[in-house]
Amino acid sequence: MNDQSNQKNGNVVPVGNGGAIAKVGNVDPFAQYANAADPQRILGDILRFVKGDWVAGKDEDQVLPGTEVIAGMDLQECGWVRWRDGKPTNQVMATVISGTPPPTRESLGDNDPSQWEFGNDGKPKDPWQFTTYLPMLGTDGKLYTYATSSRGGISATGRLARQYANHRKHRPDEFPLIKLAVDSYKHKEFGPIKTPDFKPAGYVPKKRFFDAIGGGNVDGGGSEGGSGTISTAPDDDFAEQERQAQEIANRDWDDRVPF
Repeated sequence: MNDQSNQKNGNVVPVGNGGAIAKVGNVDPFAQYANAADPQRILGDILRFVKGDWVAGKDEDQVLPGTEVIAGMDLQECGWVRWRDGKPTNQVMATVISGTPPPTRESLGDNDPSQWEFGNDGKPKDPWQFTTYLPMLGTDGKLYTYATSSRGGISATGRLARQYANHRKHRPDEFPLIKLAVDSYKHKEFGPIKTPDFKPAGYVPKKRFFDAIGGGNVDGGGSEGGSGTISTAPDDDFAEQERQAQEIANRDWDDRVPF
């Protein structure tokens, strides 16, 4: 670990190759180090919105609309996931709170459509899909990571981020409490299409979230000084759960594998 350090709000924040380790309450320093050195991108079960239903885990257990969850906004990541044969082979992600923008699509390579795999519509499908991961803690104690590459999912997380940005100006120590919901719009070809939505249900102390996941935010979570280092390795938990998915979707409003 680099010997350099920053002093902020009375806490020493070590600076190393993997990004800042931000102290949160009485967090075990080894848990903080583990999160910084070997970040777990997927916490708990993967949560998706599939064909109008909220489902979680490899068995796609149904999560009822109206379920309340705490959105761990400071751990949200966005960026690009590369797919091949229905499996993630690479990820280029950064935490949203770091302010580090994702790279441009063109900079990732794989720019020749003639070399792309075909999607279910028979057309070449870009192997790189813009994706966001948002950890969530259910009020029943269950831990999820909402993973989406769909336009409806990205839009829903964008609306939530806008609400959080306004709230944290005045209450920076709180996370949104939301209800998983279902919205819809009328598609000109397919008729009514269900989309994911997050209904505001209040705010709760961030400490409740971090205590539940075992301590510590990393890469700038809860701190304005995070490095936001971009990580580029596929996550084993994510890859394994995707391998066990029961079918492959072909609708852009579906959060399963995008092929």
